[in-house]
Amino acid sequence: MTSRKVSEIGQAGIALIIVIAWALTAVVMLTRTLVSAQAIDHKVDSITNSLGEVHDETALVAELQKTEKTSAAILTAAKPLTGMLGHVDEVAKNIDVTAKSINPNAKAINATVISINGQVPQILSTARSIEGTLSTITGQATAIKNSVNGIKGDSAEIQRNTSSVDGIRNHTCGLISTECVRGNFTYPF
Repeated sequence: MTSRKVSEIGQAGIALIIVIAWALTAVVMLTRTLVSAQAIDHKVDSITNSLGEVHDETALVAELQKTEKTSAAILTAAKPLTGMLGHVDEVAKNIDVTAKSINPNAKAINATVISINGQVPQILSTARSIEGTLSTITGQATAIKNSVNGIKGDSAEIQRNTSSVDGIRNHTCGLISTECVRGNFTYPF
């Protein structure tokens, strides 16, 4: 039995050595796993901090996508303007050519206007003098009109006096013993 005991003790020792080796291996593996987990944890913290920055940058990406859509819409809306701009450019060139041909005439007209402007005070003085003369003439015409109206009144009185039964015409016709007819009128009136 001794050999059996030795063999059992030997087996127990081997089993113990295997268990210790397994435990040591497990401890080493767990230690490596712990070290790796700590390294991963440290990297996760670093990545998490970077993700905050990336999150801010992803917000910028969304804004850039929005800007890209807006730019595309503007480009689409602006495409018809390209032809219009060509037309506007041609019209502007024609206006420029026309303006260049008008410019000498405008300068000549401007020189004439400046010349006339220098004569305006004299023209104004003459116009004021004419206005004064016109006022005098108007006063004189009014006086003449009043005189004419007076003469007209006097001539009406003379005509009444000469045309009446006692008037000069009647006496004159009676002196010559003839009927006084003149046109459609027979004297005395």
